[in-house]
Amino acid sequence: MGHHVHPTRAAVWSLHGVQRFGGLVLLCLLSFWLFASTPAAHAVTLPFNDNFNGSLKADWDDYNQIHWASNLFTSSYHEIRGNTLVIEAGGYLPVANFYTVYLDAVSNDFTATVQLTSLDSTDTGTKAGIIVQHDLANDSNNKAHIQVAASHNTGYLMLLDDDGDLTADASFTVPASLGTPKVWLRLVRSGNTFTGLYSTDGSAWAAIGSVNSTQAAADVDVGLFGNSGDIFDSSTARFDSFTLTGSAAAFIYYEDSDSDTYGNPSASIVSSSGTPPSGYVTDNTDCDDTDANTHPGAAEICDGKDNNCDGTIDEGQATTTFYRDADGDGYGTIIDTHQGCSPNAGYVATPGDCNDNNALINPAAADICENNIDEDCTGGDAACSSDTICDPISNTPLSITIGGSPAIIMFLLDDSGSMEWSVMCDEDEGRFNGLSEYTENYSRPRWKSQYHGYNRIYYDPNTTYEPWPKSASNTFSDATFTSVPKHPLNFFSNALKNENRGSNTITLERTFDTYGATTVTFGHYYVVSTTDSKPYLIDLGINNTGPTYYSVTQSLGDADDNYRTVQSLTKLTTGIPADVAISGTFAEARGNFANWFTYHRTRETSTKAALGFSLQELSGVKAGIHTFNRSVVKAASLISTRADVETLLDSVYQVDRDGYTPMRLALEDVGQYFDADDGNDGGIGPNPFDLSADGGNCQQAFTILMTDGYGNGGAPSVGNADADNNTKWDGPEFYGKNSNRLPDVAMHYYERDLASKLADEVPLQDAVYEGPHQHMVTYSVSFGVQGYYDQDDPKWINCPPPPTDPTTPIDCPDWLSGGTNEAKVDELWHAAANGRGQYINTGTPQELADAINTVLNDITRRIGTAASVAVSSEKLDTGLVIYQGFFDSGDWSGNLEAYDVSPSGVVDLTPKWSAKTKLNAANWNTGRQILTTKDTTASAVAFRHANLSADQQAHITDNQLKYIRGDATYEEDNGGTFRDRNSKLGDITHSSPILHDGVVYVGANDGMFHAFDADTGEELFAYVPTFAYSNLSEYTSPNYVHKFYADGTGTAKTVTTVSGSQDWLVSGLRKGGRGLFGINVTDPEDIKENALPTIWEYPTKAAPDDDMGYTYGEVTIAEGNDTSAGGQLIFAANGYDSPNGHAVLLILKLDGTLFKKIDTGVGSSTPGNCNGLSDPLVVDIDDDGKADTVYAGDLLGNLWTFDISDPSKANWDVAYKTGTDSKPLFTARNSSGQVQPITSKPSAMFHCDPTKKGTIVVFGTGRMLSEADLANTNVQTIYGIWDWQAEWTAQGIGTTTPYHMGTFNTPSGTPAVRTLSNIDGNGLFPASVDLTLLQQTEVSSTDDWRYTSNNTINWFSPEIWEAVKGTGTPYAGGVHIGWYLNLPDTKERVITKTQIRDGKAYIVSIIPVPAPCASGGTTVGSILSACNGGQLQDPQWDTNNDGVVDSNDNSASGKKFDDDIYYAPAIIEDKLFFTKDRVEETTEETSGLFYWRIRE
Repeated sequence: MGHHVHPTRAAVWSLHGVQRFGGLVLLCLLSFWLFASTPAAHAVTLPFNDNFNGSLKADWDDYNQIHWASNLFTSSYHEIRGNTLVIEAGGYLPVANFYTVYLDAVSNDFTATVQLTSLDSTDTGTKAGIIVQHDLANDSNNKAHIQVAASHNTGYLMLLDDDGDLTADASFTVPASLGTPKVWLRLVRSGNTFTGLYSTDGSAWAAIGSVNSTQAAADVDVGLFGNSGDIFDSSTARFDSFTLTGSAAAFIYYEDSDSDTYGNPSASIVSSSGTPPSGYVTDNTDCDDTDANTHPGAAEICDGKDNNCDGTIDEGQATTTFYRDADGDGYGTIIDTHQGCSPNAGYVATPGDCNDNNALINPAAADICENNIDEDCTGGDAACSSDTICDPISNTPLSITIGGSPAIIMFLLDDSGSMEWSVMCDEDEGRFNGLSEYTENYSRPRWKSQYHGYNRIYYDPNTTYEPWPKSASNTFSDATFTSVPKHPLNFFSNALKNENRGSNTITLERTFDTYGATTVTFGHYYVVSTTDSKPYLIDLGINNTGPTYYSVTQSLGDADDNYRTVQSLTKLTTGIPADVAISGTFAEARGNFANWFTYHRTRETSTKAALGFSLQELSGVKAGIHTFNRSVVKAASLISTRADVETLLDSVYQVDRDGYTPMRLALEDVGQYFDADDGNDGGIGPNPFDLSADGGNCQQAFTILMTDGYGNGGAPSVGNADADNNTKWDGPEFYGKNSNRLPDVAMHYYERDLASKLADEVPLQDAVYEGPHQHMVTYSVSFGVQGYYDQDDPKWINCPPPPTDPTTPIDCPDWLSGGTNEAKVDELWHAAANGRGQYINTGTPQELADAINTVLNDITRRIGTAASVAVSSEKLDTGLVIYQGFFDSGDWSGNLEAYDVSPSGVVDLTPKWSAKTKLNAANWNTGRQILTTKDTTASAVAFRHANLSADQQAHITDNQLKYIRGDATYEEDNGGTFRDRNSKLGDITHSSPILHDGVVYVGANDGMFHAFDADTGEELFAYVPTFAYSNLSEYTSPNYVHKFYADGTGTAKTVTTVSGSQDWLVSGLRKGGRGLFGINVTDPEDIKENALPTIWEYPTKAAPDDDMGYTYGEVTIAEGNDTSAGGQLIFAANGYDSPNGHAVLLILKLDGTLFKKIDTGVGSSTPGNCNGLSDPLVVDIDDDGKADTVYAGDLLGNLWTFDISDPSKANWDVAYKTGTDSKPLFTARNSSGQVQPITSKPSAMFHCDPTKKGTIVVFGTGRMLSEADLANTNVQTIYGIWDWQAEWTAQGIGTTTPYHMGTFNTPSGTPAVRTLSNIDGNGLFPASVDLTLLQQTEVSSTDDWRYTSNNTINWFSPEIWEAVKGTGTPYAGGVHIGWYLNLPDTKERVITKTQIRDGKAYIVSIIPVPAPCASGGTTVGSILSACNGGQLQDPQWDTNNDGVVDSNDNSASGKKFDDDIYYAPAIIEDKLFFTKDRVEETTEETSGLFYWRIRE
């Protein structure tokens, strides 16, 4: 801290440590003060100057006129320090109290000038400057008292107490924000007139004020003084360059900027010349010095100004009515008006605003339908229109209509006294050599206490510090370097109590320490350069124009000595190492340091910052707060909006930091709160579990315990819960040696059924390790403390088992007995293992924030909802990455995350990146490239309101468009009417991400189809289809009811065109809109709003298509047999609920124009007969690289075959016809004759009998499009149908007209047989036998597995039939033309694509379960023989859970997953990737992925 020398001190000293105003001590001190001697007077000779170099000149005297009460607690003195005069002064009375160093008996006129180089404020009244008085050494002769001074809070001031009554007779102030003042002050005497002036550069002077003294004698004392304004603290002022001359001529002139001869009273200079300089005048009556037409005596005109400076505007002029526009939307309210020639500030000429407190409500706004708000001021709310033509389709993901209760999360926070500490070192509970603050006198000169590399909570220049996130009651802004709050919420700061005492702010330019002549400010930090391993000091406060760098000479010691002091500092102007120099601008560095100081400087503030940022995306859970010492107790409540998060943050920010660390009792409190049966609520509130009917049976409960210290306090009453073996959930692997320890509490509330009236249906990750009963899962996070065992030791990797493989047996250390601090830290780890959570030890604020996110991500993994996945490779050993979409129905936010997969197929559940996080960090305006199509021109434009057509602008206002881009300005939390949201990225529900050439493309229900960099997760661009515009405004509504926008799965492909290779992305929107779009994504990284790619949409506004419906399913890009297309073609289903209601195959060219439409003619727009084509399968039969056949189902159960093999598109048609009527290959009906819709994509392979031609088409039936579908119990079926056209052709039968199969009939005859309507009774087929489908059945089922029959298929032989046909010989061949398997469970159905690999059909069926704990329903994954639909003889599933499929497994055909609804998996080698959390073992598949071609 440096060695301070006090050569001259006043006679009065403070008493530290005595009771205030304490009896005898006070009396003795008062007596000492009363009888202190005063120096003798002696006149000074002018001119006089003193630069205070080393010592004071002998002419100076000093005197302490400080109130006796202040002298009890402060010391007042002066000294020479670093070639400056330092005055340390107490005092709190503005006139009567001061400490002065003065010159005696200065005669006649004079000019006194001094530089005030610094002033530490302790109070609003702190000041220092020049003082004049009759006799500064005598309290009884204090007339003609004059001060000219500077103050942080006031600015510049001058006062006069002429009669010596200790009250000011006149005073002047010039407000200014001085920071650390480096200003000049001047006092000029001219006769009995005294003028005070100030300067910021020592050359240009401005007047503070001027007084006339009637009491001033010919000679007066002139001095320098200080006054702290605080009875309990002193201030420090530094002076330099004092001069006293005998000249006193001073003239004040006023700036005349507009040259109208009238001066500006607020802009003056002082000159010794009697002639004003150019641009200045002696007048000071101009009221607007920027306008030459405005001055006293000018003519008044109607311009909204006071032209003649008489205080009245536009008097005598004709006026207009203007209306108050408080919200700035351009429309005013009629209830607040004024008349004038021009509007006053905040008034406009246009009336009609019906809510002048909201800029989104005015006559020009778009009215959001049915949100109970009249946005356009028409007198009522607009009604929403229906977009249903024939077949209602849900606007909400049907799986979430049957979800469970929200999880409960209790944050158990440390509010002990150590949380106020500002050090976190690797020693003694994080202290610095036993001290808790880097501001302690011992710590200040020991530089490592201010070095992030050792004190890990101190400022790190490589970290960006931000204010705390907004809470319901507080909004936090960037801190200002020269006036930083000591605490964001004005909590008392013990470490800073003596810094600017009485104020919640200090300047970081304030002196922190001195080393010789070098002053170090609070705005400093140390770094160690990697170039020379030496420490450097960077001071951001000593110079307000740039950083100051110093090399550090430290005391002797070895490298491990953490307490070496700074001996001296050497200022550097060159040779500054690159890793020492600041990055960014100086203003940014100061702002960052200021934010750290206010929001991150202590354990408490950094913890709250970490929580504040981590909780921003919390949604769909109940969350509450409990603290060790009960400073905050908040029962869990539902978090569904940003407002809910902000209310929770109010509680987080109010957590105190005072008391002990009774974490065992606090955890017991939370356990009692969760326990519904013990009659104790832990003092927190009513039990939070929901009723069984509302999903309480499967509701999960979590506690996140966060602490920076070692537990102490009283003992709970749970016994040795982890060693009593009273349930299957404890035992040797959890054993603890002591009773009533923290791990015992965690175990007690894990193994105990916390709600015995609820059924035990809590989801499990591992049935052995975890329990299905209601229990408390405990997570623990430590901050800055270390245990005995090293958690990073590989031998303890399974303590607890990692989330990537929760079934691994637990393996923990032999826990120590309690007592030592290290054992107490390990108890946090032990508690997390007992509570089946995670333990994370952190050492820095960033690690703490990461830990909180890790815990929340793990909870999300346990309770979250996932969509489909994409994979980056066909091989596990090539750096496989999974890309998975998510949605949160609590706030309809979404996410896309990337996960690495090991060569053994294990998914690393820590995401490589999160698109949600990336997108939230992007600037909504300049940081995103968002495109759309202008519907009137069918041209690509930037998604900006001015670029839209009039019709598009009618659907969405400019502010709504900005909201959709990500602007939060007009959200309700910010005073607007738009819906609050936690994420710019909307829900990703049905759109499966696709990976193409390093880019992941996925649709989201925020109106956009997104392109993300596969390596980084950064959004490259996004596209808003015009088909989504009709509903876009609803997305902004606070009463938003979910809508689909860009919900389809895209297809991307590299194609060869006449102009070269191109990449195209094509997609439909599902329920998001009736249409398709295509984007040329050849150079996706170059796509910008000012570098637009080719984009098309089908249909267009100019050319509508009434066959276009909601396009469920993916398009296929493939080459056709008709070369007139000029390249590849796009094959797409027309989708559902089209105006015409038919099932239609659409074939487009790459430019989006229609090439061919094949209308089946089946269906209508009449309810009950609504139809549409489903996801098509495009097949290359002859392996020439060209599409020959398309298979697709429809809503009426028809399986269509489209023949596109002809070289001319004119001959492309439905393959089977009767006359001109199109006929499906097969129509699915169950045994009751009920329609079986086909909404999923089929798969196909060549016939499994090598003697037969044609293909086997495998598909499942069922639909889940509307709420009514959830209740449908019709039996659905998996089919394998032989498309036998090629076989008949091989027998020489050219026409195929008669050979479609028709409808699958209900059973008839004896024995009962299910025949086909176009074959039964048809003379073209054998009459002696019934052609039918082979039936497979479920043989048995368990909770986890399904077993089916393997009946032998006997294929019908057209060859045998043709040989005996007409000969009278009965047909004696096979009778099967396919197979079927009825799905055995009620409501079971297939809605996702079938996949065939190596003759095996991979089929996913779902069972929607209308029960709260069904997680949407159950999924069954089946692997069947694609040849006969039967169970395969070889094992396909890991039935014994040993991690591999081999002969030790049985041959189950299907596995049941009752934890969620899953879609078709990605099949990679011997792994089925359903989601990142659902990866199943299977057998090795044939190498390679199969796309639109069939391969044998």
